[in-house]
Amino acid sequence: MTANHPKPADRGLHASWLALGLTAALAASLVTTAQAAEPTSDRVVDFSVADEAPGWEFSVTPYAWLTGISGDIGVAGRTVGVNVTFQNIISESDYIIPLMGYVEARNDRFAIFGDFFYTQVRFTGSKSVTRNPFADASLTLKGKAGLTQTLGFAEGGAAYEVAQWQGPMGATGLELLGGARYWYASVDTTLNIDSTVKLERLGLKRKNSRAYAKSGDIDWVDPVIGARVRQDFGEGRQLELLGDVAGFGVGSEFSWQVFAGYTKAWEVGRATMAWTLGYRAIGVDYTEGKGTDAKTFDLVLHGPIAGFTVGW
Repeated sequence: MTANHPKPADRGLHASWLALGLTAALAASLVTTAQAAEPTSDRVVDFSVADEAPGWEFSVTPYAWLTGISGDIGVAGRTVGVNVTFQNIISESDYIIPLMGYVEARNDRFAIFGDFFYTQVRFTGSKSVTRNPFADASLTLKGKAGLTQTLGFAEGGAAYEVAQWQGPMGATGLELLGGARYWYASVDTTLNIDSTVKLERLGLKRKNSRAYAKSGDIDWVDPVIGARVRQDFGEGRQLELLGDVAGFGVGSEFSWQVFAGYTKAWEVGRATMAWTLGYRAIGVDYTEGKGTDAKTFDLVLHGPIAGFTVGW
């Protein structure tokens, strides 16, 4: 029996079909592999990073408090009444030395803050008036009475936002505050007196025709509690109202503070800058000693305030 062999033309045709089949098989294999490698909707992996917790934000605010002073200052049992505006201090005092600033570190609802204020003023004449002139003393008020006062405080504490709500004007936040306020004071007074007055029993000292008394350095610490409301109007605009009470007989008999201010902030690169305009008043009632050793500070410091904040 003779085997039938394909002709050359038939062999070429068979080779073509074989190549075509292999190519189709290879293509099908590649498609199947690609489909197997392609993730399906239920196998998608999310590599996005979860929202990070808010970090710390810091701010520094040097400010100018145009402080007026009213009340009584007692040294060596004598009480000097003071009632001067900031304009009086600038125009009629011999000098004024002011230093003040505010710092804050905030993380979401929690904040730590510090505030310091220091001033020294000296004035004479009718702006310092003795409340209780003593017997046998010849006192000339205008041009003869004098007062040099150094007064400062440093406050530190923490705040926590206990409530926040959205109103028609924007977001409102309520914070509770707690901390301590350190006070420092020193007072020198001078009075024009008659040379026959016996000063020893009055707790005063003589220098030529004047009697003088010095309080020395006095300091104390008051515990402070308070609250702050912040109203955010959007576009970097904010209204702040703050009030606190302090002392409670621990340091001073009683102390208080109120502040109202409007702030406008804007972004500069990664930093935040803002200006603040407002009004501030702080009162303190402190007494130490008795008789000719008594020292009294019953004062209210008040006036407009302007600050510039840099935050990051």
